[in-house]
Amino acid sequence: MTYQEALDFISKQGRFAMKLGTERTRAILDHLGAPDRQLTGALIAGTNGKGSTGACLTAILRAAGHRVGFMPKPHLISYTERIEIDGRPITEDEFVRTLEDLMPTLEAITSEMGPPTEFEMLTAMALAYLAPRVDRLVCEVGLGGHHQRRPRPPEIPRQHNRRHCAREGGDHQARQPRRNRMRGRGARSRPIASRP
Repeated sequence: MTYQEALDFISKQGRFAMKLGTERTRAILDHLGAPDRQLTGALIAGTNGKGSTGACLTAILRAAGHRVGFMPKPHLISYTERIEIDGRPITEDEFVRTLEDLMPTLEAITSEMGPPTEFEMLTAMALAYLAPRVDRLVCEVGLGGHHQRRPRPPEIPRQHNRRHCAREGGDHQARQPRRNRMRGRGARSRPIASRP
């Protein structure tokens, strides 16, 4: 498989295909041995500032001596940018090999639950590739607001992890019941402490 063939395969569901819920992503990751459950790191959510917050956190963790995986979304130029180790995207060859390794799992899950979306495939590829190679993960996630209705990646185990909400805009509050809205301006930019 060439890099272009890999992109064509991933994109065949449509770049913005949406299937709410995390059941299929969880099934793919469990079939792979749950690589996400091995990772320690940070999930970064919000409307603005995820990329810069992630880049800063990645730099801090690298300066502290960690090998850091970063999952920024979306990519700017190449899909390889969505899977980074220590500030370097994986190569096109590594991207292709990772997808090829994932193909039997995707076929099994497709027969059980239907075809995965582009987002689900990229999430599974990134976590499968990064888990054995890094000791920290920084991952940008969507909140599923009015204009951003895509499934969140599976939660990284809570032990020794942080979640941070960068500045959040009103698009994440549209169509949300009042009781679920974040209250108060200060709550929007404070880190959320992890639970033991």
